[in-house]
Amino acid sequence: MNTTFYHRWLRITWFVTCLAMGMLLLGGAKKGCTKIEPQQPICDTPVDCEGLAKPDCIGEWSCELGECKFNCTPQETTCFGDSDCADGQACDFSVCKEPTSSNCAPGAPCPFVIACMGVCKDGPPPTGECQQDSDCAADQVCNVTCSGCACLPGQPCDCAAPECTGQCVPKTDPLACYSDADCKQGYSCVCKPISSCPNCLVACIGECIPQPPSDNQWWVSCGTPVCGGYTPKPGIPACKGQNPGEACFTPGGQCDLVGNTCNQTLICTNYDPTLDGCPKSQVESKTAIRIIDNADKTRVYETLQSLPLASYTYKDDPNQTMRLGFLIGHGGPQDAVLPSGERVDLYAYTSMAIAALQAQAQEIDRLKTTVQTLTEQVDALKAKAAK
Repeated sequence: MNTTFYHRWLRITWFVTCLAMGMLLLGGAKKGCTKIEPQQPICDTPVDCEGLAKPDCIGEWSCELGECKFNCTPQETTCFGDSDCADGQACDFSVCKEPTSSNCAPGAPCPFVIACMGVCKDGPPPTGECQQDSDCAADQVCNVTCSGCACLPGQPCDCAAPECTGQCVPKTDPLACYSDADCKQGYSCVCKPISSCPNCLVACIGECIPQPPSDNQWWVSCGTPVCGGYTPKPGIPACKGQNPGEACFTPGGQCDLVGNTCNQTLICTNYDPTLDGCPKSQVESKTAIRIIDNADKTRVYETLQSLPLASYTYKDDPNQTMRLGFLIGHGGPQDAVLPSGERVDLYAYTSMAIAALQAQAQEIDRLKTTVQTLTEQVDALKAKAAK
């Protein structure tokens, strides 16, 4: 066989074989072809993306390189104070949000009216921003910058609002204050009069000014009839700087002398409350002494037997504690009432109870003697009958 012809025949055969295999492969691929969808819908503008599934948030669509993408808009958290914000955030009152008053417009500088809300922002509050004196240095107080005051000029200032934010300012003389409790004895907290806006609902800061002369002073009360140890007194604050004889400006007010074994208090009044009579047990303190006899004890015993008792609560008791006792003006013994007619003489009341017990004990002894005599008489009759 011709060598040249043989090589040409092999090349033709190889070409035909490859062509046949290629056509076979193309035919098989065409038979199994499927449409491949893009991973993201193809778009030209964000409008093409409307109606597609999106995350549960507020935002808008964008079309980026033919793909729809939904961008969530970060939401601001409104607040009235730092406690309304997440950890690491503070309530920023520099711009008003959702105001409920015409005094504050959205986007305007906040005049610190109560109607304003702040926005939670990362980081601590701006330097010098405060809500109370404890947020400031020792030589500063928290002053709310405002154009008015909730309390009227000349009245005690007790209108601090935690919703408002102020600035730490140096303490001045007279001392800045929010209420009378911030002032020393003889001073009261008075709002600074501001003519431009006298009735704005804002937190205000006042100043301690001397109080006018008073006819009232602090007096020591009688305490309990028996000094049996100190007992806390709910509703009566502890004395802090008040001293007997000093002027006071809350008639009827009291403070507790904590630790006093006779449970004495200080009372703000224009007369000595002990003039009604406080118990003094030493014989040296007494005169016209007369030891009561059995007839007196019997009279007291009969008086207490007919004494009407009642359960009651005091009108001004916030806890409405139920108590037991007799009512002055409703059959109570006058011997157990102070000369003023307003309070019970607990010492006399206790002494009457002791007298009644003594009279009762004497009656019991008399009855025992009678029973003993009758028993002996019965035993004698029994012995005589047995003979």
